[in-house]
Formats: sequence, C-alpha cells, structure tokens
Amino acid sequence: MTEKKRTKRNELGTLKPKARYEALISRISVLTSEYSSYSELFDLKDISFMNPFFAQIYFPHLRPETPFYLVHRQGFSYELRGGELGLPYGSYPRLILLDLFRRSVLQQSRFIQLGTTVKEYLNSLGLDDKPQTSEAVHSTLLQMMKTAITISQTAKQKEMLDINKATGVLVEKYENFVFIENMDIWCEVDEEEKKPRYRTRTIALSPKFYSYILAQSRLPFDFRYFSQLAKTKNTLAFDLLLWLPHRINSLNMKQTPTATITIQQLHDQFDPYSPAPL
Repeated sequence: MTEKKRTKRNELGTLKPKARYEALISRISVLTSEYSSYSELFDLKDISFMNPFFAQIYFPHLRPETPFYLVHRQGFSYELRGGELGLPYGSYPRLILLDLFRRSVLQQSRFIQLGTTVKEYLNSLGLDDKPQTSEAVHSTLLQMMKTAITISQTAKQKEMLDINKATGVLVEKYENFVFIENMDIWCEVDEEEKKPRYRTRTIALSPKFYSYILAQSRLPFDFRYFSQLAKTKNTLAFDLLLWLPHRINSLNMKQTPTATITIQQLHDQFDPYSPAPL
C-alpha cells in the first residue's frame, strides 16, 4: 500500500496573478468609470463593494470556548470580544457582514433597511425561510450587536503596514468599535405555534464601522457566490474566496509578479486556532 505523501510545513506555494486574473482585475479597475453609481453596478452586474481591509478579518470557524478571539497578522492584530450571548461563529456572521457592506454602500446610510418581512430578508441572503434558519440568523445578529472589535499595532507591525492607508481611516494605537450599534425588531405571528416571533427589521451600524465603509469600499465581490458557500458551512472556502482577490489585487498594485506563501502562513491566516499543519 502506497503511503500518502504528507505536506510539510516548509513546503512553499506560489501565488501568481495569471492572465485570467489580470484580465479580471483590469476589468474591475474601469468598472466605476463605466457606471454612474454603486446601485447601477449592482443592478446590472450584481457587483457589491467592501473595504478590502476586512477581507483579512474573520469570525471563528467553530463555537469558541471563550468569548475572546485574538488573531495576529503581519501588520496588525485584532481581537473579537463577545457579549453575554457569546461570539458569533460559522458562516452566518460572515454572510451577514458582507450583506451589511452591500446594503450600506447601496443605501448610502448606516441605518440599514432589511426588507418588509423576515422571508424577504432571508431570501435576499440566499437562505430559506424555515423557522430554524430564521432563528439562527436572528441569534447571530444579536451576537454581532454585542461583539466588539479591537484593532491594534505594535511598533514592529507598524513598520510592515501603513494601517491608515490600508483602511482609509485614521487608526490610533488601539481602535475599538462595534459592528452594529442598535437594531429595530419586528414581530410576526407564528402560524403553527400561534405566538409572536421577534426578528430584526432595521440595523444601525456604529459610526466608526460606517466610517470604514465610507473610506474605501472598493473591493468588488459577487454576493451570490458567498451565499452559496454559506449554505455549505465551508467557512475556510468562504474566507479564501474573499481574501484571494484582495491579495492578487495588492500584488498587481505593487507590480509584484509573484508572492511566495508557506503552508504555515496560510494556516495562520485562515485558521490559527486549529492544530498546525504537518
């Protein structure tokens, strides 16, 4: 029996913008000159936009044992701190965060309208409107409202990354904010159980988080792909799909032909709390 080859930690992989990626990125660079507004781009091309800095910030993949989630990047660190409901995790907070970018950019407001009914909102996320889905999404929103994020830099990290340029926002030594400041709840009667169901109707983003959105929401994404991934619960694929266009675009902006990335670096980027690769 042939033994399956193991991937060693020091084996390298190369991330190189191929012709098809270069064509895509050059296409992206002229999109905003061809269309008059974000809403026109969305209506005609299904293209949404986000601040590319947040393509490097992820929620936990699995339910964390503590309400704290600290991750160190090369140029910065971030910590998520959950409230009494715990930290949001899995595919739903990832999908909801992208949707908040999508809606706030389109609506040009930090006060986000989610729709007229629970069903309409869930369908706009590409999800079914089953009671368990509705309950899971609502619980995730409540967790996200209670979750704070701290972005910080050490002196050494500052030498690696100009975070003010990367985010488009003036970031001090420590930047503390929440994603969601408040939520307005609507009530629907459950036809089967004959009792009210309380669900989120509108969301108020925090002024600080909205300032990140206003600063430079220039990374395009197609929400439909992420909606499909959210159904599979494959959060690693979700994060990779979000990060890869950001990374390739940064290579092109720096006119760097290739970037060498180790297996260990990929592990640290996407799943630092799991066992290290072999």
